[in-house]
Parts: sequence; C-alpha cells; structure tokens
Amino acid sequence: MTAPDPPFRCLILEDRPADAELILLELGSAGVRVDPTVVDGEEGFRSALDASTDLVLADYSVPGFGALAALRILRERALDVPLVVVSGSISEEIAVECMRLGAADYLLKDRLGRLGVAARQAIERRDAERRRHETEAALFERDRQFRAVFENALDAIIVVDDERRLVDANPAASSLVGRSRDELLRMRVEDLFPTAYRETATSLWGRFIAEGEQHGEVSLLHADGSLRIADYRAQASILPGRHLSVLRDISDRRRLEEQLGQSQKLEAVGRLAGGIAHDFNNLLTAISGYAQLLDSSLEGSDRRHDDVSAIVTAADSAARLTKQLLAFSRRQVLQPRVVAPADVLTGIAPLIRRIIGEGLELTIEADPETGHVRADPSQLEQVIVNLAVNARDAMPLGGRLTLEARNVTQDESYAEAHAAVAPGHYVLVAVSDTGEGMDSETIARIFEPFFTTKGPERGTGLGLATVYGIVKQSGGHVWVYSEPGRGTTFKVYLPRVDAPADPLPRPAPIGRPAGGSETILVVEDDDAVRVLVATSLERAGYMVLAAASGRDALPIIERQPGPIHLLLTDIVMPAMSGQELAEHAQASRPDVRVLFMSGYTPNAVVNHGVLGEGVNYLAKPFSPGELLSRVRALLDAQNANG
Repeated sequence: MTAPDPPFRCLILEDRPADAELILLELGSAGVRVDPTVVDGEEGFRSALDASTDLVLADYSVPGFGALAALRILRERALDVPLVVVSGSISEEIAVECMRLGAADYLLKDRLGRLGVAARQAIERRDAERRRHETEAALFERDRQFRAVFENALDAIIVVDDERRLVDANPAASSLVGRSRDELLRMRVEDLFPTAYRETATSLWGRFIAEGEQHGEVSLLHADGSLRIADYRAQASILPGRHLSVLRDISDRRRLEEQLGQSQKLEAVGRLAGGIAHDFNNLLTAISGYAQLLDSSLEGSDRRHDDVSAIVTAADSAARLTKQLLAFSRRQVLQPRVVAPADVLTGIAPLIRRIIGEGLELTIEADPETGHVRADPSQLEQVIVNLAVNARDAMPLGGRLTLEARNVTQDESYAEAHAAVAPGHYVLVAVSDTGEGMDSETIARIFEPFFTTKGPERGTGLGLATVYGIVKQSGGHVWVYSEPGRGTTFKVYLPRVDAPADPLPRPAPIGRPAGGSETILVVEDDDAVRVLVATSLERAGYMVLAAASGRDALPIIERQPGPIHLLLTDIVMPAMSGQELAEHAQASRPDVRVLFMSGYTPNAVVNHGVLGEGVNYLAKPFSPGELLSRVRALLDAQNANG
C-alpha cells in the first residue's frame, strides 16, 4: 500500500481564532492535509516563514499587517511560496491589486467552498514553476558546458542551417580557414572550398541531408589562398534546421606523409642508382683502362690515337654520370674537413660569375659570424655550382642570383614540420633566384635522378639529384621553396660544429707514375677489371698475384713464400667481402698494406661515405695512371715508415 503524501506546511495569518479554525475545517473537508502554523502579526509571520513553507493563507485586514505586507516579505526573501488571500470583505479592485502583487488567489470567508481547490492549484502552480526553473537551469548549465567545449575544442566546429549558411563557428574553425567568426557567419558552406570544388560540394549537400551523416577528407580554402586538408565528420539535423560538422586539420600530417613518401622514394631510387653505378663502373674501368693501355702501345704517328682518345673521352663522360649517381645515392667517398661556408661562397664567387654570365646580377650575403661545418670542400662547391647553374637556367631573361650563408637554429616545431630533420644548430647556405619558379608537382620530383624541366640537350637531370645526395651524405638537409613566377630558393642546412677550420691541403706535384718491383695481390671478381689491373701493374714492373674471390685469395696469402707488400682488393665480392679478406690477410701478414677499390662504398669500409682514418680507397673507374700513382704512393709511405 502506497504511503500517503506528507501534509503541506501551511502558514495561516489570521487574528481571529474562529476564522482560523474555520479555514482548517474547510481544508480538511476538501481532503487537503496540512501541518498548520497560525500567526496573528508581522513578528510571528516572519519567525514562522521559511523555505519549507508550502502555502500561506493570509487575511487581508489583520491589524497593522495583512496580506499585502506578507507578499512584500515573500518578495524580500525571494521565496516562491504561494499566498492565497482570505478576507471577510474585499473589493474587486483590491483583489486585482493583490493578484498583481503576486497573490496566487483570493477568497471571501463566507465562500470558502473553493479553498481546497485554490490551495491545491496554488501549490501545483508553485511546483510547476519550480520544475520549469530547474529545467531552465539545467539547460543553461548544459549550454554553458557546451559553449565551453565548443569554444575551447582543438577541432573546428561549424553549425549550418538548411540554406547552407553558417550560423555558428568556434575559434578553431576561424583558425583553420584564417577568417574571423563574423566573416564565417556571412558565408555559406560552398564558400569554404576552392572554386573548382564548390559545385561538387553543393551537389553533395542533398546526399548529406538524405543520409544524415558524412565523413572523409576535404580541401578548404584558407584566407591567404593556401589549401588546408581536413578530416571531417558531419551530422545532419542535430536540432531542427541545424547541421553540425567537426573538422580536424591534418595538413601538417599530410605534408609529413608526403615528405616521408618522397624521402622513401628517393632512398629506393638511390639504392638502385648505387647498384647500377657499381656495375657500370667496373665496365668503365675496363673500357677506359684498356683504351689507355692500347694508346700507350701505339706509335706516336699512328692515326688510331684519335680513335682511342674518343673512347677515353666517352668513358670519362660516362664516369661523370656514374659519379653523379653515386652522389645521389650517398655512396661516394667524401673527404670531410672543417670549413667555413662563408669563405667557400666568397672563394667561389668569381667562378659563379663566369658561369651565370653578364646578364644576371650576383649578390653574396655571407655573414662573417657564420659558423663552421664538417664537409668535403669540393663537394660543397659542387652543390653551390649546381644550384647556381639551375638558377641561371631559370632566368633566361635576366634576374638576380643571391648566395647566402648564415647561422640558424632549428627548434622542435621546425623538426616536427619537416620529416627527418633533427633540432639543432645549423649553417644555412641559400641559393635564391628571381626566375620562373616551379609549381608543387615539379617540386615534388625536383630531386629525382634524370627528372628535368629543361629541353633536350640541356643537361642530364642529375644536377639537383647530386645536390640532394651530397647534402644528405654530409648530415644535412635541403628544402626548396618556389612558386610559379615568383622565383626559387634552395636552402641547404649543414650541422654547425665548434671547431676551427682545417688548413687546405697542398696539391701534389703532377708527374709520370713510377713503377716498382714489389709483390701485389690483386683480388677482383670482375674478370675484365682484374686482368686490366694485373696487366697495368706487371707492365710497371710489379710482381702480381691474382685471385677472382676472397676465398681464392686465402690460399695464396697462406702459401706465398715471399712477402706480399700490398693487397689490392675489391670491396663488394660474393661470399667474402674485401673488408673480411683484409682482416684475414693482416692477421697472418701484419706488414701487408691494403688498398680497397670499388664502384661504390659500403658502410663496412666507409661510415656513411666518410673515409675512416687509415683506410686507403681507390674509386672506380680509374685509369692505369691513377692506379700506378696510388700504388706507388702507398708503398713509398710504407717504406718510409718501415
């Protein structure tokens, strides 16, 4: 059985006890249960009135007080307690005034039959009003919380009406498209997109409304004219006539993904280029070497000298191509020194002026406070020359070329926005032109080998690929900034080092390479190269032992009765590398010197292309003269130390 509701706490303002008793009897007969408190003046009313009071029944004409005074006290205390006026006699004007001042109802004492209904209705209206206030307060709090989330959300949020007009937008939305909230609220959905996409965006609206939701990626037009890539989720009819879209800016993520993809593509092409260059250099070593041996065997008047010279020239041209491929693939040998890029710019300026010609203005901005870097000076000069040539070709009608060197510091935010870049101190070498510029599609491929925007007979397309490889192999990074018609800037960043610049080496005197009589073990898996090297050495007087692999060479090392003065070995060979062979040879013959040769440089001998201390290396392709000079220099150094 359900327990009865508790009685209403009823405060009765009445100076006549008989009338108060009559009111209570009437309430009881109407089934209204009350817990009454009867007072006859202001002091008692104030003492008995509190927030737990459910109903006030007040006589209009209590001496010195009355219903109107009671209403004022209710307003003063901001209590939502209903007050019903009960009076012996009251005019219609007074009754209306009481209602205007907040009375819930009024009754005459000689007509109390409606008292129970009036009491119930007053309390019900009070309860309904309380529920309304609670609902409004809850709605207000929810709206406050929503606005807090809306205003502080990292994702962009926009609200659109049925006419595709923006009716609300948070600060993140303003940041995403570079427009104020007021500007956004004057726009339609299609205004957020690039012109070419607006018709499609409009056509998708109908499908969105029909399906109720959409999600995906979209390109938005920023106020500065650039594009922003956003991942979005849209929900239709979150309220009648209102549709919500939440957008997350993924432009930086997309850019990093593109940079990573481009880096991986260039890395894969680099590995391919390195492998091709290795095999091709073996061929070029044989072609050029045998041609020079043939040339040395011809009489001075033999007209075939010109034919042989043409072969050597063609082989040299091919060798330059393979050298550029090795630079791109970061498999060339560098001889790094501590150098001042500002001095390199100043020193190379006369050469750059001759390269670009008189039609272009050259400006050198080399900050004297620019720090030092560890790099191969000749390779750094090649980077600058290649970029200058590229700039010259981009300015056929004239313009200005600017070479710049200065210190920069890359912070965490820069590193986050540029893949494979570590924060730190760098030296910036920048090459800028005022030429034709490039679009984004061209920039994406600019460092690929053999990619070129120039016409036929204007280069191989390896200049910028070479720049990329040299900079990467030197521990730096290169970025290009360009727009069609607004010129181009290549920025090369090399790690700054706290060390004084090394003195430049003096060039060795040029002379005819001398021969010798020492014993040399030649190990080379390429038959043509092995025979060429052995023949060249034998003609110079050396005793030559030859093997086609590291394993074939081991018995020779163990059984050769006399000394082996020099091991001349290829690095990349099947089964046993040249490095492993050298370790075996020096373990059993500590005095043997080692000269490595290869078409490219594996990390077993060279750390990221930087020649280690005490490692002797001869890069293919090489001529017989280069071979003999290097061998003689190495043997003479051994004799001097021995």
